[in-house]
Amino acid sequence: MSAQRFSAPRDSRLLQLTATLAVVIYMLLIGGTFDASVRFRVQLLNALIFGGAALAWLFSRMRRGARRAATGLEIPLAVFVLSQWIAALTSAQPRLSLEATVSVLAWAIVFGLVCDLLSAGWPQEFIVNALLVVAAIVAAEGLGEAAQWFIQWAGLGRPPPVAFRLNGFLGHANLTAAVINLLLPLVIAQML
Repeated sequence: MSAQRFSAPRDSRLLQLTATLAVVIYMLLIGGTFDASVRFRVQLLNALIFGGAALAWLFSRMRRGARRAATGLEIPLAVFVLSQWIAALTSAQPRLSLEATVSVLAWAIVFGLVCDLLSAGWPQEFIVNALLVVAAIVAAEGLGEAAQWFIQWAGLGRPPPVAFRLNGFLGHANLTAAVINLLLPLVIAQML
């Protein structure tokens, strides 16, 4: 009875939505933070988690006899990842280069996995909604941080002598700005 109930279309869509939210939120709010970009263990964990997920997904697709749909970006992406590995292995300090290389590999795996999921019928609105949730979290946290900073200066009774630089949820102002700038067109498109 419980196996039949779990395989209902509503339950599988809920599971898809949960998985989409978990992956997008992890990659952008944990794996994509400044802290994760400077800690090799987090980068390695990203690559292992998503490499394992991609292998499990591809294995399950092969068992069902489904073919992976080509996007046309496989060869350029593979060449880019390979160039990063060659650069890391021939570097004067391979350990330092390996950090960025593993991060590029993790993001390439996630990109390939998302493209394959979308071509296999995964609902596109789940990914869009997950990205909107991330945009809302990053924006709300940034607004809260800015408000707190201005309230503290107002409590001192004078204007701040310096410009405010938002580090945000991602731990670095440039990463926060990049995420907001990349997600802003998606938010605007959804509002229209």
